[in-house]
Amino acid sequence: MALDVSGQDEMLNGGRVSIDIAQTHPLVLLSNSLPWQPLIALVMADLKATTCKGCWWMGRRLLVRMHLGAYLLQRIYNLSDRKLEYQIKDNAAYQLFCGSTIVDDWHAPDHTKIENFRNRLSPETQRLIANEMAKIAVQLGFGDPREVDFDSTVQEAGIAYPSDAALMTKLAGMGKKVALFLAKKFKHLLPSVPSIDIGS
Repeated sequence: MALDVSGQDEMLNGGRVSIDIAQTHPLVLLSNSLPWQPLIALVMADLKATTCKGCWWMGRRLLVRMHLGAYLLQRIYNLSDRKLEYQIKDNAAYQLFCGSTIVDDWHAPDHTKIENFRNRLSPETQRLIANEMAKIAVQLGFGDPREVDFDSTVQEAGIAYPSDAALMTKLAGMGKKVALFLAKKFKHLLPSVPSIDIGS
């Protein structure tokens, strides 16, 4: 095997890199499987209602397809706004999913715009999007509606949480056990065990 050490003395310069994304890439397949028109229709009412002064047809254009794609990526991969912004700027597959080749004047969204778009969607709309995605998953064979998985993390746990007083009582009880053991094994070192009243 020949060793090539070229480039070790060179500095990197920013530049344009061409990356091929296969038609079989999971995000390309997902994007082509999603019914974007009905999904966009779900968010339009909220976007129109939350536009400043109610004039949703005026001002700077909001690229709904791009932002909805970013919203779905954030939900799929559980990313923060800043991490999502970085991924969209850095990952060609994320850019394709967000419509970089099909949306006019496409650009990677800033994390503040990602947050703003998400906050404009009501909890009910976000629930409808999640339900629609679940239906699509069933239609495409990724989900089985006969099996239901409930996430009950929002329920209050039926346990007593440790308090400082409870922990101190437990520590005193453990200290008493240690003292009794030492008094039994080493009578000449510890002639009597001090009484510890943990009831008061």
